[in-house]
Amino acid sequence: MTSEPPHQQTTQQSLTLEPNDARYLAMLCGQLDSHLRQIEQRLGVHISARGNQFLVEGPTVNVATAAQLLTHLYAEVCQGVELGPESLHLQLQHVEPGVLA
Repeated sequence: MTSEPPHQQTTQQSLTLEPNDARYLAMLCGQLDSHLRQIEQRLGVHISARGNQFLVEGPTVNVATAAQLLTHLYAEVCQGVELGPESLHLQLQHVEPGVLA
């Protein structure tokens, strides 16, 4: 029996973002979930969302990073920070799988 190398092991992580506010969640996800797709593409994960419930699936280290990033971005959105494609792109430039600055 062979196990996958650590960078190829996959997992899933669920998270609940609070407060459950439709306006903030819409800002986090972006128009037609464009922000989620941008995060997925950069980190190589799959993100599904239903309300304030999120499920992140993919390589273990990337899943943890994406979950931390979603939590961080949601906290910023709730504090009034505007999140657009450009600002998300800048945030993603500073993200390395396994390390969130």
